[in-house]
Amino acid sequence: MNFKQTYFSIWQDIWNLHKKYAFISKDDIPQWENLTMEANRIHDKYADSFGAKFAEALLFAVTAEIDRKAK
Repeated sequence: MNFKQTYFSIWQDIWNLHKKYAFISKDDIPQWENLTMEANRIHDKYADSFGAKFAEALLFAVTAEIDRKAK
């Protein structure tokens, strides 16, 4: 993938993760486990790309936001 495709794909994958888990509750352990597994899959998907650090930082920001908003 080229620069544009790689970064668009990263944004899209992480945006979809954010949409899916944006409103989970603090005590929904199965959903948190699913979020963790999906985030790990996204991380692994881009681990060897030139966008790896960006994907990692964006995943961290999004998962932190989901955690912050969890009720």
